[in-house]
Amino acid sequence: MNPRYVLILFVVFGNFHLFAQPACVNDNCCCGNIVQVPFPGGNFEDPPTPVPGGRITFYAGDTYSTWSIDGGSIDLLDAAYNGWGAGNPNGASNFIDLNGDTPGTISANLDGLTIGCTYTIALWYAKNAGTSSANCTIKVEGGAWLNQTWTATNNGAVEWLEKCYSFVAQATSTDLQLVGSGGAANRGVLLDDITIWQCCSDTEEPVIEAPPSPLQSECGDPLPPVPTLDVSDNCPLPVMTDFTENNNPSPCSYTIIREWLATDGCGNTTAVSQIIEVEDTQAPVFNPPPSDYATICSDGFLGEFYDWIAANGYGDASDLCDSPVSWEVNYSFAPDGSCTSTPVIFIVTDICGNSDNITVYFTIEDYDAPQIITPAQNLTVNCDPNAEALFSEWLADNGGAEAEDPCSEIVWDNNAPSGVPSGLTFVTFTATDGCSNAVSTTAYFFQPATITKVFIDSTTCNPNLAGSDTVQTTQGNCLTITITTLALIPNDTLLLFDNTCDPNLAGVFTQNLINQGGCDSIVVTTLNLVLVDSTLLFSHTCDIAQAGVFTQNLVGYSGCDSVVVSTLNWVAPDTLLLFQTTCDIAQAGIFNQNLLNQFGCDSIVITTVNLLNSDTTLVTAAPTCDSATSGIFIQNLVNSNGCDSIVVTTVNLIPGFSTQVSATTCDPVLTGVFVQNLTAQNGCDSVVTTTVSLIQGIATQVSATTCDPALTGVFVQNLTAQNGCDSVVTTTV
Repeated sequence: MNPRYVLILFVVFGNFHLFAQPACVNDNCCCGNIVQVPFPGGNFEDPPTPVPGGRITFYAGDTYSTWSIDGGSIDLLDAAYNGWGAGNPNGASNFIDLNGDTPGTISANLDGLTIGCTYTIALWYAKNAGTSSANCTIKVEGGAWLNQTWTATNNGAVEWLEKCYSFVAQATSTDLQLVGSGGAANRGVLLDDITIWQCCSDTEEPVIEAPPSPLQSECGDPLPPVPTLDVSDNCPLPVMTDFTENNNPSPCSYTIIREWLATDGCGNTTAVSQIIEVEDTQAPVFNPPPSDYATICSDGFLGEFYDWIAANGYGDASDLCDSPVSWEVNYSFAPDGSCTSTPVIFIVTDICGNSDNITVYFTIEDYDAPQIITPAQNLTVNCDPNAEALFSEWLADNGGAEAEDPCSEIVWDNNAPSGVPSGLTFVTFTATDGCSNAVSTTAYFFQPATITKVFIDSTTCNPNLAGSDTVQTTQGNCLTITITTLALIPNDTLLLFDNTCDPNLAGVFTQNLINQGGCDSIVVTTLNLVLVDSTLLFSHTCDIAQAGVFTQNLVGYSGCDSVVVSTLNWVAPDTLLLFQTTCDIAQAGIFNQNLLNQFGCDSIVITTVNLLNSDTTLVTAAPTCDSATSGIFIQNLVNSNGCDSIVVTTVNLIPGFSTQVSATTCDPVLTGVFVQNLTAQNGCDSVVTTTVSLIQGIATQVSATTCDPALTGVFVQNLTAQNGCDSVVTTTV
């Protein structure tokens, strides 16, 4: 370290010692400097100092310099104590034993930290010569940032060893804690010359200017070139950039990931990536497209149709990304040989689901009319009552004509008039195929003129329909006269009456029948219900064996049930409970009276007389400072029941207060013992005794070296210590 730099730090921080950088402090502070940070009290030279060759013991709750004793006790030892400081290569100086009377724990605050910087705690250690080994645990932030334990086996009089422990600051302040353990109760680890070194290395990541943006590319297009990135860093050390590209092509879509990792000389890294989405969104192309197909009607038209479909309509298709192409054919119906066109949709799809379609037509052409195999036949009807049905059947049968067509179905039609024609009528029957080619055949229907009479006799139950009726019907040249006679048959009704004891059988029942004339015949049966009569009798008894409900089932005058129900109610003995109180024990007890109630049964009256006890009330009154008014006071009273009531009141005595206060001062005029007589909040005497002790001034001798003669000499600084007293630092360079 530069001597001039050491001197400047010493002048600024005169209350701590500067040391050469310990060997265990890592020199690798990337893009930064390792500097010693102030840690007052780390060399244990601050007052109070032990007498030469002596020691001072501090206990839990005490403070020494910047240290707080958190538990147990520690010893502050003079540099010459038992010669244990002789092995310290920094020279014998005051040191501590972490085991005072018991293993102790000390802590100090670390302020002014820089978040993210690495701090190394360097310390020199040995063990108390009275034990074979002892342990020390060092903690920062309660062990969250640093928590390490080591064992000391080296005697301080022979050799002191150095250790370094590092932590990364996660806040601007924290606490350092040293915990002694092992060894004997008062023989532990010896510590001295604790220093702290700061390394604020470069933690900023390199900056990649204008990182590449995501891209999309179509299948078959050339990929975008790899861009060259501009990288900057706050540290002058070179920045290394690594590039990788992950490319796993697949037929439909895939992702290309380009990654750059920039690493500066301190190991800080920045990563960026570029994602290129490659997709196939183009449908296959027809080349050439399927074409329409026309054929003449023949027996092989279906074979031609399916051959045309199998050949994809004699078309072809290809995909821009060399993806395999699949064909699909859709049509609603197959050709039936008629002169119609069948629309067919050809669909081509690549393996990525992109598709295109085209609609073409398969057409069958027919120019020949059907052939008549059997011509239509003539029909003659001689006034047949079924003449209309016979005429309709003759027309529906196309007059018996038959025709055929090799290509499509035949549809028949005729020019017959509506209704049944009279006389001679010629009808033409026409057969038409699916292509509107037609052929005809003609025959006649003949019905001669006649007159016919018909007589009909019958019966009816409806008087509105009874009588005679004549109807004339003309059908073509035929006249039919129909005379109908209907004779009336009346309805009959029968009423029946009877009795029943069964309510399920009672009611009015109607039967609808048909008499011998075929008309309605009604039978109405009425069954009247004869009710069961019941007689209820009630009485009382004192004998529980005679109590109950007794039923007699008899037969009444109508032959139905008659029931007599006798109820004997048991009258239980009644008991009356009475309760009273008394202050006289001679009158207390339970008293019984045996009586008869209104039914002649037992009635018992039980009177219970309860004894009322005397009551006692304990009262604690407000305490008093006057001994004359304190004590226990008893009052004998009578309560609301007329019995004894005792009230015991206790008044406690409050003693006076005495407080001892210790204070310190640098002014001998202010020292002494001062007594104040006061009144406490409770109104009693309070005596405060204050003892003010004198604090001696502090003198510190510091030695330093330099290569510059101009900086040598003896320098004296008059300072103010943390306790507010004079502190003189004499530096000899």
